[in-house]
Amino acid sequence: MGGAGAVLVEAGEELVACGEALTLGSDELDAARARLRSKVGEATFIEAAAIAAVFNGLVRTADATGIPLDKSMQDATVQVRQRLGINDFAGAQNTLG
Repeated sequence: MGGAGAVLVEAGEELVACGEALTLGSDELDAARARLRSKVGEATFIEAAAIAAVFNGLVRTADATGIPLDKSMQDATVQVRQRLGINDFAGAQNTLG
């Protein structure tokens, strides 16, 4: 979230804006989709939307089942989770138990 490196990827800013609007359920979602679609074309837009949907589904499935990170993965990801703010998401409670 935030898109600090978005400029390093083609259409990165539009991808981040669309992803954030989708994740947050923002009123800006339709506009973000339109900007992304116009920047990358229909086929690439559909691929991006499919990836977001699959990722969202996998994360929700993992959260719903309460799959915890094993100890070695918790230890290995401490700094990354802090830097990205992952521990602040409600689902982190299921993962970090």
